[in-house]
Amino acid sequence: MRNRRYISGDWLFVCDECGFTYRGSQGRTQWNELFVCPMCSETRHPQDYVRGVKDDMRAPKVRSRAYPNYKFVS
Repeated sequence: MRNRRYISGDWLFVCDECGFTYRGSQGRTQWNELFVCPMCSETRHPQDYVRGVKDDMRAPKVRSRAYPNYKFVS
């Protein structure tokens, strides 16, 4: 940062990603609680919000093992 003159109510901070110094008014808090500069700021990926769908693995129709009038051939 070249211009380090005093600005009332603003402070300097070090970006958690790149390590460069910026004004506090330029900083942003990311979804992972890092305080970063505008260049390092990124949004959370949409796939982080996807929820799995429970898969029903049961057989749709089930018969008992005893078949009437059926002869097994061995």
